[in-house]
Amino acid sequence: MAAIAVRFGQKAMELQVPLERLVAPARAAEAPTIVDLRLAVAQTLENPLGFPPLRQALTPDDHVTIALGEDLPGASEILIPVLSVLGESGVRLEHVTILYPAATSMSTVQAMKERLPAGFQSVPCEIHDPRDRRKLSYLASTAAGRRIYLNRTLVDADQVLAMGQFAYHPVLGYAGGLADLFPGYSDAATRTEVQGRLVDTAPSDPARPLWTEAQEVGWLLGFPFLVQVVAGEGDAVCHVLAGAASEVTPIGHQLLNQRWSLTLPEPPDLVVASVSGGTESQHWGNIAAAFARAARVVRPGGKVVVLAEPGNPTGPGLLALRELQSLYQGVSYARKEHLQDALTVEQLARASQFASLYLFSSLSASTVEELYLTPLATPGEVDKLVDSSSKVLIIVDAHRTHAVVQKEKLKP
Repeated sequence: MAAIAVRFGQKAMELQVPLERLVAPARAAEAPTIVDLRLAVAQTLENPLGFPPLRQALTPDDHVTIALGEDLPGASEILIPVLSVLGESGVRLEHVTILYPAATSMSTVQAMKERLPAGFQSVPCEIHDPRDRRKLSYLASTAAGRRIYLNRTLVDADQVLAMGQFAYHPVLGYAGGLADLFPGYSDAATRTEVQGRLVDTAPSDPARPLWTEAQEVGWLLGFPFLVQVVAGEGDAVCHVLAGAASEVTPIGHQLLNQRWSLTLPEPPDLVVASVSGGTESQHWGNIAAAFARAARVVRPGGKVVVLAEPGNPTGPGLLALRELQSLYQGVSYARKEHLQDALTVEQLARASQFASLYLFSSLSASTVEELYLTPLATPGEVDKLVDSSSKVLIIVDAHRTHAVVQKEKLKP
């Protein structure tokens, strides 16, 4: 019998699983967590890949846009050394804009400001609005003929710093780097179109051409300077990279795969997945991603349990499910209305195709059921699902994980 502490939110649940029922994935050794993230970023900015030190790439007259990627762990600790270098290079802080992704709330922006030193709290901030044509600018057309409209502050900047994390993405394959700029900071129509392109293949598969298009858009934007991390468990960071996209991206993908890819010897009947970390990690985008990533490896008709501490859903697509008859009606509605959480609804719908979905949380049963999920309120209910399953897989931070089932060898 194996006693396994499954971390979720800021808590842990101990599960007892017989060893013969436990599916043990193959994975690389975990990289150590960076203890002093601020120092690690400062050192990386002085020794970037394929780029001179950041301070040498700036002039006092530059207007700089720092474009943040979604779910960036340690964001304030990364911003502080970046803003310090800008100030030391003579760039006026009123000419710097911190650009936040479209789904960001004003409370998140305010919380970020409060974590910065007083001298940096006046730096202008903007939340991308893909629906406001006044805040979009035509960049160029791609080789395939797509007209690219991006956030105006991004296009008008003399220097763009793309600050995010390398992660797996259900449409792009890989998020992070130039893939955070497009389609993330594009117009509403483009964002809605690409959200419907969920592809159940490897992240680097040619069937994901949108990632290649994102690299082309980055080139059209003028080779942004990347500051990227690979997340560890919860809110931790285990790698920091900076420099040119051509140098940083392949190394970032390699480090991501080493940390977060799993190979399973067989599909489980039950996946117990979790989303760990603080409040900022416990949003419904991550919850839906955890369901989707777990469901892709469970046996058809199996069960997926996600342990998390989300708040009540606030996204317009999730709220609309209260009045709709199914998750797939929710997908159609979210796409039609260009809703910002359309991908969240779609990932829940996709997961429900392959497995029964259960959520262990502190939310009311009625709230969970409105999302077409089965609520679990006590650890005992999770234990019963474990006890009734012949093969069990446990994935901490499933929203960050790319798991695959090892293909059977061909018989002679």
